[in-house]
Amino acid sequence: PLENTMESPHRNGEMRLGFRKALARRLFELEHWEGGGPGHRYNDDERAAFENGYRAAIQDVLVMVGAGLFGMAFLTVCLSPSLYHKVREKVRPWVVVQVELGRPWVIWVQQFRSAWLDRLHLFAANTCGVPFYITMLPLMFWVGELQLARQATSFMATCIYVGNAVKDAISA
Repeated sequence: PLENTMESPHRNGEMRLGFRKALARRLFELEHWEGGGPGHRYNDDERAAFENGYRAAIQDVLVMVGAGLFGMAFLTVCLSPSLYHKVREKVRPWVVVQVELGRPWVIWVQQFRSAWLDRLHLFAANTCGVPFYITMLPLMFWVGELQLARQATSFMATCIYVGNAVKDAISA
């Protein structure tokens, strides 16, 4: 039995590693098997897989750092009343102008109403809202995609929080 929380259950009751962890473990095993050692060379497929996994991990870290920095800047603005009012004073008029400029386009698009387009729009709206996530997140956990489910949970929570915080900061 494996002892890492990043593992996800497999159909047969055995544990299945996440992609990046499985790749790292495989490369570690290849490097340290008796015929290998520090001088062991990987074949091209193994090296490419490792490099792709490494790039993906670095991108994940950069996204998290960027999101953290943006979050800290946003909280700094929101928690400082004098700074908040100055930023809102500059941003709100621009937002109101953008909404007014977009209104004729929305009215023009709405003239093309049909039952098919209404269903398409309803489907699209529901696939990016809370009902979709509260349906899909448990399903992803249930089928064993724990890493994807965790990422989707973080994404959903971040989007809901940031969206509502920005609406409150600008429109309230």
